[in-house]
Amino acid sequence: MIFKKINNLASIIQLYNSKPTLFPKKVLDDVTALKSLVEELDKVIEKVSTTQITNNFLIGYEFERLHQEFDLLKAVKVHQSDSEQKIVINIELKKSSAKKHEIEKQLKNHQFYFNRVGIKYTDMYLFGYCEDKKQFFEYAKKSGNEYELIKVSSERIYEILYKFRMCRYFDIDEIFKVENILISPLNNWEEFVKKIIY
Repeated sequence: MIFKKINNLASIIQLYNSKPTLFPKKVLDDVTALKSLVEELDKVIEKVSTTQITNNFLIGYEFERLHQEFDLLKAVKVHQSDSEQKIVINIELKKSSAKKHEIEKQLKNHQFYFNRVGIKYTDMYLFGYCEDKKQFFEYAKKSGNEYELIKVSSERIYEILYKFRMCRYFDIDEIFKVENILISPLNNWEEFVKKIIY
């Protein structure tokens, strides 16, 4: 995608609405899906505007060494009395609901990589959005250690974005380092085999 710095999603759509020619053709599917997502969040009648809950997002973040791209990624710190909790919110965009299975595969991979760099499962919020049917999905715990992609409401996404709207952003590159992610078959063969099976 584009705009690989911290952005406000609603502001990107305002720019697209006023100057659509600034956006190259190759990213239009993602931009129109993002526009649809923002419009759905706008319909949620809540405490603050969509502009206030969609700040501090990376758009099209890439971890090139692993060929992983994150459509929308927000990484924030939550300060507790004696520690600091790192939270990630990842939203994958698709034009068509026919690609819902791709969202599940992407979010499963992203969950693995987030966990490898020290983000707890309970501190990850992994979502998908399909523009054609205006549907939101969450990659959520089913039972035990099993996860699945389930349909959720726009209110669920709004609730999470609202909860972390005032939290301070942290640089995801601080934790996304090759040495934190890649598993060596020599040093950690059990985990290496687990990843192959995974």
